[in-house]
Amino acid sequence: MEQKKHTVIQQVERLVDMGHVKRNACVVRHVTRLVFSPGAGPSQTAGSKQAAWAESKSWYNLINNPDVSVSQLRELRARVVLEQASGSSLLVLHDITECDFSKHAAMSEKMEIGDHHGTGYEYHPCVAWDFDERRFVGVLRDTVISALGPDDVGVADYDSDPALKQVTAEERHLRNSVVCERADGAGTRGAVFACGNGITPPLRVQ
Repeated sequence: MEQKKHTVIQQVERLVDMGHVKRNACVVRHVTRLVFSPGAGPSQTAGSKQAAWAESKSWYNLINNPDVSVSQLRELRARVVLEQASGSSLLVLHDITECDFSKHAAMSEKMEIGDHHGTGYEYHPCVAWDFDERRFVGVLRDTVISALGPDDVGVADYDSDPALKQVTAEERHLRNSVVCERADGAGTRGAVFACGNGITPPLRVQ
């Protein structure tokens, strides 16, 4: 397990390209801390209370930097995942997580979620599972949906991408969705939100 963590970090070091050596180093530093502290937030990965504020501020500065886009970070992550999964059979699973910020008045662009008694956002990750090694590989694509809609609109081009020409008008309203054949015995078609990774053609899972 530890070796795989180091492999991920080495891949990030090799593939990262944020346009400046210091920005690249910043991304690698944060990824390294998160890899070795899964589930922790930026302040918790800092290692001490004294460093927590500086670590959080470093994250905010990186994300708010006009020369660094969330799309770039997502593309970097997808490249790392695809490189790790090269030659393997992948199952891509679509998950939905509701983020309830009902009590956070300062949060903007919230929408009704779940049973409509709460407000917040929906997080839609498409995670890759390696059939051959029976392990979770990583998140290929994700998006956050707010009252303004998904935050990655425009990634999927339904008009000119031949891989998406079979998407029906009913499915197009899901924006950034692709179609897969569900293994439910009925052979029906269902939409998988944001399953394409923005680098290779959108994935079709049989």
